[in-house]
Amino acid sequence: MTIRMDVSFVMRGDNFSPALLEMKTGWILSRKDFKSAIFCPPTSLSNSDDGEAGLKWIVEKVGEGISIIKQCGAEDNYLDIAVYFKGQCNMAFEPDLLRKISELKVPFLISCYEDYEDDVLN
Repeated sequence: MTIRMDVSFVMRGDNFSPALLEMKTGWILSRKDFKSAIFCPPTSLSNSDDGEAGLKWIVEKVGEGISIIKQCGAEDNYLDIAVYFKGQCNMAFEPDLLRKISELKVPFLISCYEDYEDDVLN
């Protein structure tokens, strides 16, 4: 059973300007410094029961802004999800979502962490 899915889009580059990207897109980036930043879905989506909602949102936003991301100097970019589960971890993605992820032309990292609830409670 999936407990939670954290989704982010990570951007890096020697000449990358997170401030310029925020100015051009209106996005709010997190964990940013001069050469890197992370873009996350709104908290309302991150905490929803639909674990894929945040992933779909990120893929849509990044898909619309991938050329701007590159114009702002981000050269090393990837889509990252962390899945926290209890028991067994099964994931399935709709073909349309996988096509949109593929069109981003960036690596797609998936990390799975078992028994997250137990770790937090102890």
